[in-house]
Amino acid sequence: PNLVITRIFSDRSAVNSGQQNLDVEIRIVNNGQATALYDSSGLFTVPDTIITDSLIAVLDSILETVPEFGKLFIEIKSSKSILPLIQALLQSFSFSPEQINFLAFNYRTAVKTKEMFPGNSVFFLYEHRFAAPSAEYFLKKIVPAGLDGLDISFHPSVNGEFTEAFKEAGKKLIVWTVNDPEDAGRLIKKGIDGITTDRPAWLAEQLKIKYNINI
Repeated sequence: PNLVITRIFSDRSAVNSGQQNLDVEIRIVNNGQATALYDSSGLFTVPDTIITDSLIAVLDSILETVPEFGKLFIEIKSSKSILPLIQALLQSFSFSPEQINFLAFNYRTAVKTKEMFPGNSVFFLYEHRFAAPSAEYFLKKIVPAGLDGLDISFHPSVNGEFTEAFKEAGKKLIVWTVNDPEDAGRLIKKGIDGITTDRPAWLAEQLKIKYNINI
């Protein structure tokens, strides 16, 4: 696919592995500042820097680790009030719009993010909990808002028909979190645009060995 992305772990595995595309969660904490968390488990660590609860320290340190041609997927875990802080910080970097992407579970936050960052890709995040909505359900939300696609948790409902509906609408589809090569291989053959995985290097190697898929 076009994207294979990973989360940043506290043991620096994502950064030190040389992975080109990284995924980080950003949220505002009780004191009005911001912090980066992985599944609410704790602070990230990046080379030579222990992230504090300051937005500048968090994003500045993470942004410095993004490879020259890599991509960063910023998952907004707070309300849209965090967006001006992110916007101000990004102005001090020279990333192309293609390098900085946004994800949000909250639909209104995703829409506001697209309004503030029209040149960047913004994805609506969705986690399966019960019966999976149809592709049409998501497209009715994504298309009118001008969002770029859907980042959805792994589920059998993400089949060829589901993927084709997004392609016909000109929208992208990313699936998370996929660590099994067989699942990843099936999704890629269905035509998804990206995978979020905890093991990017290993998964890429397995896909090449088992399916002759080069990522």
